Amino acid sequence: CQPALCLSRDLFDDESMTESHSGTEISQGRLKLSTGQTSGTFTSSQRTLTSDMTAFQFKVAGENLDGAICRVSTDGVTWTTATRDQVFSVTAGNRTMKIQIEISSASTQIYGCGILYKL
Repeated sequence: CQPALCLSRDLFDDESMTESHSGTEISQGRLKLSTGQTSGTFTSSQRTLTSDMTAFQFKVAGENLDGAICRVSTDGVTWTTATRDQVFSVTAGNRTMKIQIEISSASTQIYGCGILYKL
C-alpha cells in the first residue's frame, strides 16, 4: 500500500487539507470539538489519484477514539464508515479520496489519520 491522503500532526496545524469544519477545530496539531460543542464534523479536502485504486485501509491515531466515527469517500459522493485497520475493496474507476471525522466526545482528540491504498 502507498500513503494517499495523510493528515499528520503537521498538516492538522495548517488547515491545508481541510474542506470544512462544523463544531470542530484544529488546535495544537489536534483535531477536536470546538469549545462548547457536543458534536462536530471535520471533512478533508479531496485528493485525486492518477490511477484507479482497488483497496484502501484507514489509519487513525489519537485519544478516546471511541468518541469518533471516521468515514472515507472514494468517489466524492458516498461515504464508507472506516473501521481502523480494516481493508476495504473499491469499485473500479474510483480515484478520489476524502476523509470525514464525526466527533461526539469532548475527550476525543485526533493526532493524525490517513488512507493507505492499493492500485
